[in-house]
Amino acid sequence: MKRDKVDVDQMKVTDADPAARMLVHAGPGTGKTEVSAQRLARLVHAGIRPAAILVLSFSRSAVRTLASRLEKPETGTADVMEELRHLTIRTFDAWAFRMLRQLGVPPSALLAGSYEQNIQQLAESIKGEDREAVRGLLEGIRHVIIDEFQDLPGVRGRLVLALLELVAPPGSSGVGFTVLGDPAQGIYEFASRNGEDASATSRDSWAELRRVYGPSLAEITLRTNYRASASLATATEELREVITGELDSEGKLARLRAYVSALPAATAPLSPEWLACVPPGRVAILTRTNGQAVRVAKALLGTAAEGPPIPVSLQLAGQVAPVPGWIAALLSPLRAETLLRSKFGQIHAAWLAKAGEATAQALGLPEAETAWQRIVRAAGLPVSTTSLPMDELRQRLDWPDAFPDDQSPGDARIFITTIHQAKGMEFDSVCLLGRREDEEEEDAASALEEASVCFVGITRARTNLGVIPGDHIYQAPGRKEFRGRRSRLFSWRAGWVNMEMGLAGDIDALGFVDEGVLGSAEEVAGVQQQLMSQATGLGGHKVMLCKTRMSEDSPKAVYDIYLQEGNVPGCRLGRMSQQLTLDLLDVLHRKGYSLPSKIMNLRISSVVTLAGPVEVPPSIAEPYRSSRLWLGVTVSGTGDFKPFRAGSKK
Repeated sequence: MKRDKVDVDQMKVTDADPAARMLVHAGPGTGKTEVSAQRLARLVHAGIRPAAILVLSFSRSAVRTLASRLEKPETGTADVMEELRHLTIRTFDAWAFRMLRQLGVPPSALLAGSYEQNIQQLAESIKGEDREAVRGLLEGIRHVIIDEFQDLPGVRGRLVLALLELVAPPGSSGVGFTVLGDPAQGIYEFASRNGEDASATSRDSWAELRRVYGPSLAEITLRTNYRASASLATATEELREVITGELDSEGKLARLRAYVSALPAATAPLSPEWLACVPPGRVAILTRTNGQAVRVAKALLGTAAEGPPIPVSLQLAGQVAPVPGWIAALLSPLRAETLLRSKFGQIHAAWLAKAGEATAQALGLPEAETAWQRIVRAAGLPVSTTSLPMDELRQRLDWPDAFPDDQSPGDARIFITTIHQAKGMEFDSVCLLGRREDEEEEDAASALEEASVCFVGITRARTNLGVIPGDHIYQAPGRKEFRGRRSRLFSWRAGWVNMEMGLAGDIDALGFVDEGVLGSAEEVAGVQQQLMSQATGLGGHKVMLCKTRMSEDSPKAVYDIYLQEGNVPGCRLGRMSQQLTLDLLDVLHRKGYSLPSKIMNLRISSVVTLAGPVEVPPSIAEPYRSSRLWLGVTVSGTGDFKPFRAGSKK
C-alpha cells in the first residue's frame, strides 16, 4: 500500500493517533476498505500488537476483501500478517462465538444456537453480571475498528455500543476506535422488522454513538469515488443524493428503478454460452434473494454434468464456511496422536511435491509456516507450540472461530450472489437481475428497502454495469421451515419439486470413508484419491442422489451421492444424512407421495476436510479410522425431482 494512494481526508483516518475516536462517513468507492487496511498497518507500525487490535465486520466477504488489502511489505513479516488475519479481523458471528466460549459457555450450546442468539447473549454479558469477566478478556485491546456500521441494527448495533463503552469509556483516554460506514448503504436493518429488534435501526446506533461520545468523537467524510469509472461515479453520487434526499420511499424506488431500466440489458438468455461473452476481470451477477441466485446459477451452468470452463462461484447467505480441504490432504494418513512441528514441514513438502501446485491451490494449501500456524491456532494452541495433539484439532475444526474469516472462495471469475452478500466486495463488471413481470409490487414499508438494495448493487461495479431481465430465469423458490429451525429454499410447481440441499448436517461425514457405503477399503482409497487429485475440476460438477437403505438390516432410506456422468450416476462418493430424508418425508408423506428414487441437479461446491467422531465405527477404513480426518464435498443448489404417488410406478 503506497502513501500516494491516500488523499487528505483518508490521511486524517490512517494517520490519526491510536487513541483517536472517529466516525468515518465512507460512501461507495471512497476507499473505505483501503483506509481500514492502512489504518491497521499504521497501528501495527505504531507499536500496537495485532492481538491488541479488534476489527469486526458484518460478513465474511467484507472480511475477505479487507484482508486481501493487507500487503506484507506494509504490515511487516508474514507472521504479523497471519496474526492480523487470524486474531484481529473477525465477523460478529465468529467473534461472539469466541468470546462466549472464553466466558465458559459450552461450544456445543453455541453451535446449537443461532448467530443472533449468540450475539444477543454476548451483548447481555457485556451489560450484565459478566461485565467484569468480559473486561478482563478485552483488557489488552488498544484499538477497535468497526466496518459497515450502517448495517448494524438491533442486537449487533447494541453489541458494538456496549463493546465501545466497555473498552473505551466516554471521558477516558487510551483506547481508540475507528467506526466506518455509509447510511445510504444500510440494507440490513429491514431484516429485523419482524423480530424482537423491530424498533431498532442502524440510524439509532449512529445517533447513540454521537450522543455517548459527544465532542470527543471526530467525524470525517471520505468524498472521492476511486472505484468507479467517471460516468459510474457521477451516477452513484446522484443516486446517493436520491437515497438520502427528501423524496418519499416510493419516489426513491422509482428513481432507482428508472436508472436500472436504462442500463444495457442482456438480450441472450442465461446459458453456458453466456459465459463465453462475459467481459474480462471479475464479474458478478447480483440478485435480491438466495432463490434467484440459485435459479441464475442453474440457468448459467446448463444441463451438462461437468463444471463450467470459466470458474463460477455461487455464494448464498447463511452458508457455513467449510473446513479447508488441505488439512485432510496433509493429515489424513497420520496415525500418531501427536503431530510434531519438526515433522510437519516434511509432510507439507512431500505432499506438495507429489500433488503439484494446481491441486494445492484448489485445496487452498498455504505455505508450510502459515499452514502450521493455522492448524495450531485452530486447536487453541500458541503458535510457538512444537507439538499438536490431534484430538484438540479434530474437536475444534468446525468451530466458527477456528480459521480466519477471509478464506478465499477460489479462483472464480464469475460470482453469483445476493446484493446483501456482495456488501464489502467490488467487481469489474456487475449484472443486476431485474424484476419479473409476475413479481408483486412493494408496499410503502418495503419500498425504501428495495431502493437501498438497488443502490448497493449499482455501487459494486468499477467499469461495467448492466441488467439481466428477470424473465430470463424461472420464478425463484421461496423459504420453507422444517424441524430443528432449518429453512430451505423450496418450490412445488408444474409437477416438479425443487428443494435446497447441502445445509449443515445434510451430508453424512462418515459416508466418504465407510466401507459399508462404498463397498471396500480399496474403493474408499479410490474416492479419497479422486477427491484430492481432481479437486481442481470437481467444483461445479453435478452429483446425483440415489435412494438406498441405510444398511441391509435397516428399512430406513437414505441417499448416496454419485458423481454424475452424462445423465447417469458414475462414481459413488458418499452419503447424505437422515436429516435430508426426514425433511423430504415432511413435505411428501403427508400428501401421499413416495420418496423419489433419484434427485438431480445438485452441484459440488468445494472439496473440504471432514472430521470423524471420537467413537468411529469399525466399517471406517484405515488410515482414516486412526486419523479421523478425510476429504469430502459440500453440495449446493436445489435438488430437483418429480414426485410420484405412493404405490404408483416410477
